[in-house]
Amino acid sequence: MEQLILSPIPLIELEGIFQRIVQKALAESKKDSTQSQSESEDLLTRKEAANLLGVSLPTLHDYTTRSIIPAYRLGTRVRYKKGEILDCLRKVQTRNPIAA
Repeated sequence: MEQLILSPIPLIELEGIFQRIVQKALAESKKDSTQSQSESEDLLTRKEAANLLGVSLPTLHDYTTRSIIPAYRLGTRVRYKKGEILDCLRKVQTRNPIAA
């Protein structure tokens, strides 16, 4: 039973076809998950987060200690998720619309 032919294609060619199909599907799946994850999980430094919010570093620290903006400690570094910063901005904008 070394060569089982389900169609006029030899077993080795059929295995190659299946292998390419599976590899392509895995690559697409990995690409999709990395894209969506990277968009929402971009980590910002304190300076980048402060610039995005338009505040000073002490103000950003104050917001972090008051749990207005969540921060993540990676070793000795503090990082902010870009998606969460943008969510905080949206919340503030909807609460305090600027009068024109």
